[in-house]
Amino acid sequence: MTHACRQSGFEPKLDLSIRSGGLVTLLSLVATGMGLSVMPAHTQILHREGIVHRPIPELQLKRFIALVWNKNDSSPILNNFAEFFRSNSI
Repeated sequence: MTHACRQSGFEPKLDLSIRSGGLVTLLSLVATGMGLSVMPAHTQILHREGIVHRPIPELQLKRFIALVWNKNDSSPILNNFAEFFRSNSI
């Protein structure tokens, strides 16, 4: 996110960065007027009184994900899914 802001010509002044598990906390802070946030669009389903969601179509962010599994699991379903993931990843 910081990189995207810099590419857009400004340096964000971040006072708080909330990672996993803190979405409800962050929404509460925004709802009480203690700031604003950039969130994935799917968080709109977590309707909260006092919060407005607006898309930012110009913002092109990429998220890096990983497929993780137990190395001792050799189920065919897992193997098929992992192969699908490998062959369709960019």
